[in-house]
Amino acid sequence: MSTTPSLTGPGLIYATSRDLSTPSNIKSIPIAFSAHYKCKDAAEEQKKYLGLYHMQDLRVLGVGVRERLEGAIGVLGKDVDVRAYREIQVYGRDGNDVPHTIISASMQPTPAGGPDLDAWYRDEHNEQMSRERGYVRTRRYRLVHQIKPQGATECSDAPEWLGLHEFEEENPWGDTVVPLDPMSEWTKKVMAAQERIEAGMYVKVSGEDV
Repeated sequence: MSTTPSLTGPGLIYATSRDLSTPSNIKSIPIAFSAHYKCKDAAEEQKKYLGLYHMQDLRVLGVGVRERLEGAIGVLGKDVDVRAYREIQVYGRDGNDVPHTIISASMQPTPAGGPDLDAWYRDEHNEQMSRERGYVRTRRYRLVHQIKPQGATECSDAPEWLGLHEFEEENPWGDTVVPLDPMSEWTKKVMAAQERIEAGMYVKVSGEDV
């Protein structure tokens, strides 16, 4: 992994679990806005629920990031994966409205592949996604800390780069993440250079879904 981003500027706490109640139990950290989502893929168990907690400045985590995150989430259950990210780009509509649908895409490039991944997002992929029906914005992040689920193995390491593509309810997506069609040559090159990719389609949780 390349140099860890500093704990300054806008950030995100990204928490996934099997149970909605655990990632939604956040306290003690000033949160600008938050939202809770459920994975559309019925086969997904480990990351069934997703909590997103946006911070205006990562400095609210202060010294001892792990301890602060543990205190914020409460008593971490064995299935909870908590990640803190620094925001590196927002593309699309201004505002902090909570979108209906999110495509979550985490990528771990080869040691030398970070700059090309970043350039691909900035110079091609964001604009491609913005053409899709219902597009709102893309938020991009880099990992600063992770608290893994109990008993997690090395394969549970969080990828360093995270993209959240936000959409309105009327959108073209199904239950799983699929590549844009046609796939550009640059996209093929970037995808082939990733050591690990995590992707999920999530919809906002309403009272009936809890």
